[in-house]
Amino acid sequence: MRAESPLQHWKLGSRIKPDLYESLSDAVCSGWSPEVRRQSPRAVDDIVFGRHDKAISFLMPWLIAKVPDPNATIVDFGCGSGSSTVALAYHYRHVIGIDIDEGEIEAARTRARLMGVTNVEFAAVRPTDIAHAVVDRKPGCVAFHAVIEHLTEREKIDYLQLL
Repeated sequence: MRAESPLQHWKLGSRIKPDLYESLSDAVCSGWSPEVRRQSPRAVDDIVFGRHDKAISFLMPWLIAKVPDPNATIVDFGCGSGSSTVALAYHYRHVIGIDIDEGEIEAARTRARLMGVTNVEFAAVRPTDIAHAVVDRKPGCVAFHAVIEHLTEREKIDYLQLL
């Protein structure tokens, strides 16, 4: 029998309390129309806790193997609604979520607050300033989790050379 990862206790999955689910759903999917939310329950579930749990299952073990120091500062580049940022905060002392969308940053702040995570900060940054905003924070690691595919080829090259 395979031993459960120590990170697994942070997964939300079907154990999420209804009031927390509703609050997270309202915050994270605030830009969605009620009709879309009703018609797309799987998408809502994925946004509310699926991405968080996938970050715990896949991103966290890999990142901890690469950056084991829990005192490291991690920047979550393109953090969106903060699902991976919050997951990273379970292990690392300080996690900074950066995104170009102020609405997503507000959702991320609400997610962290509702989940009781206090060792995170979030910043909305203009696309032209995002790379410098990362470098200015002098992180131990920059995570491009589920974001690199949204960048142009030129942006990928520019950001990776700068970092």
